Amino acid sequence: MKKKCCIFPLLILPLFSACKTEVKTADFLIGAIENKIVELSLTELSSKIDAQHDTFLLATHKGDSCICWANFQYTITQFNKQRKEAGKDYLPFYSFDTELMTDNLPEDFKIDKILSGYTDFYIFDNGEVLEKYTKNAKKDAAIFENESKLAEIINSHIKEDTIANYQYVSYEYACRDLINKDNNNEFVLFTTRSGCGDCNYCMPNVVTPFLKENTPKIPVYICDIEKYRGTEEYDSVKAALSLTVESNPLGFGKGVVPTYQYWKNGQLIDAGVYANDSFYLNSETNKVEVKETYFDGTREFKYTTENLVTKMNSAESLEVKQYNDNYFMDVKKAADFHDPLLKSFLTYYCK
Repeated sequence: MKKKCCIFPLLILPLFSACKTEVKTADFLIGAIENKIVELSLTELSSKIDAQHDTFLLATHKGDSCICWANFQYTITQFNKQRKEAGKDYLPFYSFDTELMTDNLPEDFKIDKILSGYTDFYIFDNGEVLEKYTKNAKKDAAIFENESKLAEIINSHIKEDTIANYQYVSYEYACRDLINKDNNNEFVLFTTRSGCGDCNYCMPNVVTPFLKENTPKIPVYICDIEKYRGTEEYDSVKAALSLTVESNPLGFGKGVVPTYQYWKNGQLIDAGVYANDSFYLNSETNKVEVKETYFDGTREFKYTTENLVTKMNSAESLEVKQYNDNYFMDVKKAADFHDPLLKSFLTYYCK
């Protein structure tokens, strides 16, 4: 009997070990310059999940009258305040009113509709739900009311924390505090849209890995203008950010994203545009050639002398796709031409 008693604990130890749930983690590499919660439309949320495949923190609520939601907003801002006091960047938080959910959403839509007075909290990793917490569950309730409990949960899911000097910034903050004659600082500004394929390729595949390896010596900001697309304000937003050629000689056409810029003392000094090239079929040579590109030799840059018209048209053939009479290049093919330019810009100003 003694031998059996000694063996029994050895047999059950692996069973207890197997029951432990491993905490899922993700890299939250981009911080925020403002301690605020960004309210998303349904289009913006869908873009962050399905197009951008973003890693982000999301609180959902039903309308604005629920006291649970008001309390959680306070908890979030207090959590971020404590991060700042500890010498860390704010984390970007987003919110979404589930009353905006429509009946024609796919069955596998990753957000649940809130049917009563409470709030939910989602942690997303690459567009997938890493974890969900609900105020309606007794085991989760404390994180919605106590910033220290919220910190425990969030920190347990962070594999790698934010890169120094790499932050999201709102359009309003960019115009008010960055792009003005009274700002004597230097910084890099990326203007993007969460629904833009070129943006969603170059930011996670080029910019973030570069800055992770080379901590930027000056601030690098990302301004997402997705919410303005399709509105009457869109043209004025692009002009205010000097994306259009009419607003600044370093702009491109009517304004495109992603555009990257170097600002100093309130002046736009240098810039670049990732992809956004257009092509046509040269009837004389029966060869597809560049119709328009930002790097066409008409602008003077400090970080490069590359002329993509010459480089692309001298290629034996361009790998482009055709739709009706339109020719376009897949972003992964465009990356062969644009990645070196973007990395040259980042090396020149940030490294």
